[in-house]
Amino acid sequence: MKSFKLRFIYAICAVVACVLYLLAERSGLTERKQAHFTVTSDTNVSKVPGLSKYVTQEEVDSFAFRYWDIDYNSNPKNVFKEPAIDVELKRLLKSKQTDEILKFMKDNNLSVDHTMHGGVTPVMYSSFWNDVNTTQELIKLGADIHKKDEYKLSAMAYAIENNATKAVRLLLDNGVKFEEVKAIQWYLDCPIYKIIKLNIIVDENGIHKTHNFADCIVRRDGPKGDVDSILYYAISNGLTEIAEMAFKQGMKPDPKYIHTYYINYKVAKDISFQHSVYTELVDLLYYKPMLDLLVKYNIAGIPTQEEFIMVQEQCLNSLLGTIKKKESYINHMNDYCYGEKILESYDWALRGRWEVKNNEEKDKGTDRYWKEKDFIKFFGYMPNDKKCTKLEPDIKILNFYNMKIDRYKALCGNGLSDEEILQKSSLKDKNSTEAFDIETFFKYLNFEEMLEKAKVKILHNGEKIDIKDYAEILRQEAAKKLDSNQ
Repeated sequence: MKSFKLRFIYAICAVVACVLYLLAERSGLTERKQAHFTVTSDTNVSKVPGLSKYVTQEEVDSFAFRYWDIDYNSNPKNVFKEPAIDVELKRLLKSKQTDEILKFMKDNNLSVDHTMHGGVTPVMYSSFWNDVNTTQELIKLGADIHKKDEYKLSAMAYAIENNATKAVRLLLDNGVKFEEVKAIQWYLDCPIYKIIKLNIIVDENGIHKTHNFADCIVRRDGPKGDVDSILYYAISNGLTEIAEMAFKQGMKPDPKYIHTYYINYKVAKDISFQHSVYTELVDLLYYKPMLDLLVKYNIAGIPTQEEFIMVQEQCLNSLLGTIKKKESYINHMNDYCYGEKILESYDWALRGRWEVKNNEEKDKGTDRYWKEKDFIKFFGYMPNDKKCTKLEPDIKILNFYNMKIDRYKALCGNGLSDEEILQKSSLKDKNSTEAFDIETFFKYLNFEEMLEKAKVKILHNGEKIDIKDYAEILRQEAAKKLDSNQ
């Protein structure tokens, strides 16, 4: 009874406390904390009470910069509301109809530096769209080509980020300096292996490569990123005209954007390429024009003799390793047992069979005895040397191996056959490092990058399927064949 009275008293006290708090809040005696904030690209942190505890103005500005898109009207997700006159002006600027643009501005009494959403002016738009005629006419009318918008981007910055090379050259001719551009958006993604979704398609006739774009695309969704190095943006994207104009102005790659590239997990003692802007070319689909440009302007990073040798050795190892994998695959198909994985090495398959035989000699129940689940966990299947047969090596699998072997041979095989290569303990004796020039150096590294980033697909019954899935189909077909033979 006593405990009941105490609980009742506690409950009454809690109710009274809540009532008093609500009354105090309504009367203004207590301050109610804001549960959440809505932050947009134009939020002024200092004008929102309490917001500075969670975010700084610099963070808001950085967010706004990364998500800003000068061509936001083309984005179906656009939520900006603006005057119809600005929408029409931007439509005309995008169409590059100079006479119509100038007439529209005159008819609507718009100044040459008319400011639209984000602080963008007509000359910024015309420069972005690489419209030299309109940009030239706006300059004649007195357009401020040095002006920056709310995101601190100028006409030159917009021209660079959209690879508007003619506009960049015009702005340079009219006195704009590259040094004025303190930052640009990473607006374009040009063909590099990590984003083009490259597929290597293998069928009975050979190899075909496909990817989802061959030119630069706009980072329409998600953050665009910011970069304060014009050259890093140009070199990484393979924008040779922009890069050459920068080189002619005396610009050099910024060391802070240079990362160490490991050749076969190693760094040369005599290092040059591995810590230079040249490493950006490894991932670039069309790297040759930029490579020629960097060499032309004697940009630091040309590989040293030691780096040439390291890459050549890596090429030779890749060649030898691929030949061995092909040989192992053929040997395995000539002696295939039930359940074994098609693409696993022949040595590993033999290891599984040996473990089964060895297990038969052990006493059940001992620590050394393997149960079936132990085999499946270790090998991925239950080895069985009682059901074996000879399979015809699959032509598509062979085509994939042959594609790699042929490419490696062209780079560092020096005319040797597969048999000769397998017999050599050291291929370096048959190759000259002098023959492994800078072009071959980058061809090899670029090829390896392609293999690493690409997805290998096998054309099977009209469908493109992953090579591992195709190998599983071959494995199931082999199992059916072995079952029917019993």
